[in-house]
Amino acid sequence: MFQFGKNNKPRSKCYYTQVTGVSYVDADQPPKKKKPYSLFHNHAFSHTMDVALPEEIYTLIHHHLESLTLDYSRVFLSLSDILDPPFFNHYIKQGSIALLSEGRPQIDNLISLTAGILRLELDKPTYERAGLVGTPIPSGGRTHVKARYAIEFNLRLPCMLHGKKGFERLKYAAQNVLTQSLSFLFVDLGSSRMEVDEDPLAKHHPFKHTVAPSVLRMPDTLCPVLPGLRGLEDQGIAAEVYEWLSLVSLASPRLSASDDMDGFLSRYAVPEVDAHVPTSCNLVRLRWRGLITPQYVTKVWMAVLRESARSGNENWVALNAGCFRGGGSYQVLDFGKEGCVCWEVERSSM
Repeated sequence: MFQFGKNNKPRSKCYYTQVTGVSYVDADQPPKKKKPYSLFHNHAFSHTMDVALPEEIYTLIHHHLESLTLDYSRVFLSLSDILDPPFFNHYIKQGSIALLSEGRPQIDNLISLTAGILRLELDKPTYERAGLVGTPIPSGGRTHVKARYAIEFNLRLPCMLHGKKGFERLKYAAQNVLTQSLSFLFVDLGSSRMEVDEDPLAKHHPFKHTVAPSVLRMPDTLCPVLPGLRGLEDQGIAAEVYEWLSLVSLASPRLSASDDMDGFLSRYAVPEVDAHVPTSCNLVRLRWRGLITPQYVTKVWMAVLRESARSGNENWVALNAGCFRGGGSYQVLDFGKEGCVCWEVERSSM
């Protein structure tokens, strides 16, 4: 209304998908190409994960959910330390880890490692001095954004060995250009267990973190009558349900049945789906914060679905995750055997 200025930044996009239920999913080998599991694997690093569900479901499965702790470490490493033979052979060639460096997107040089793929995001001067082959990172045609380049190496390939030409080129860049020691978040996804004095990570003195989910009870919360999978085919209804689930994740007081906020300050109201008046119910929100990998999200999601199915109650369960470095977010709403709906938000780059 006041037109303080023009907002030329590209808008975020939200993709909505409906997925019909499947009769059986192997908990040891869940699918990676079918949503919502492909959605988990498309976002390698998340910092927050919320699970919201009715209190009657939580009461039946809370012992199992609260035991799903999140383990990760914070450690100072340089790229040369990652390529050091003991660390490289144990954690990358033989095992599987996830690494994420500190840094601001579009500004600092960033390093990440997942599924054996080493990714470097460098500014133009560093990229030119490193002597590595990469690809320009799209800037959306904005002239004020400085040029940046992405370089990827699959360190699990047979040619990625000490003494090989391509690996030695990467090693040269690590020893002469990318020499800065950075703070990394580290997760071991499946390396063989070793003694403490033999662990290649031990000499870097990692700070280990074990995070248990924080439990927030939300009594007397106004809940819309969720219409199920078919009822969410209407885009307007799906958008209203997504907004309500987002406010549940935020534990917004606007959802309380006793909320008396003046309508002049907040016009939000819980939606009436198919003319059904919202009802008061008790909800529970569980939250994990740390370096959350797709493998851990899948583990929690499978546990929630398995335990809720064993309880014999057909009800809904929602999962919401926010990603590092403006990587967007996603939300999944499951209706049991009927199926689930997925929202994926891609944030616009600065």
